[in-house]
Amino acid sequence: YLRVYQSLIVSVRPHATQAEILKDAVKRMEAALATHHVSDPKHREAVARFVDRFRGADGWLVSHEVGMEVHDPSYPEGPLKPGMVFSIEPSLRIPEDGIYIRLQDAIVVTDTGYENLSGFVPVEADAIERLMAEEGPNLGRKRVEVENTRPFRRPNTGMHLTGFARK
Repeated sequence: YLRVYQSLIVSVRPHATQAEILKDAVKRMEAALATHHVSDPKHREAVARFVDRFRGADGWLVSHEVGMEVHDPSYPEGPLKPGMVFSIEPSLRIPEDGIYIRLQDAIVVTDTGYENLSGFVPVEADAIERLMAEEGPNLGRKRVEVENTRPFRRPNTGMHLTGFARK
C-alpha cells in the first residue's frame, strides 16, 4: 500500500489535470506492485484492486481541498495551479481480514511540483516502531516552528482548530 500510495503523491505537478496525474500514478503504481513482494495473496489482490480504482478514472478520487476548513467541501477542478492545497488520502480495505489502512498527507502545488506539508511524519514501519519506542512526555512529537498562530472555534461543532503559517 505504501509504495502505491506514494505513487499518487509523486505524480502531482502544476498545470496537469487530475486525469493526467492519475494516469501517471497508475503507471507508477503498477511498477511498484510489480517490484515489491506482497507475501499474502489476499493482500496482493487488495493492492491490485486499489490500483484498479484509479485505472481509467478521470475524476479526483483521492482527496479534498484544504482551505478555510480542513475538509473544504470542494475538490480540485481543472489543472492544478501553484498554491492549491489538498489532501491525498485513499484507503485500502481488506474486509475479510479486518484491515483498513488510510494514510493522509496535505499537499501544496508549487511552481515546479509539490510540497508535502505532512512529509515529516514517519510512514515506514521501522521509523514508526522507533518512534513508538521513544520515552518521554512528547512521545516522538516533532516540534514545528510556526508564526501567526490563531486558534479558532469551528461553529456548531465544539472543535478547536489552529491555523498557522510555516516559517
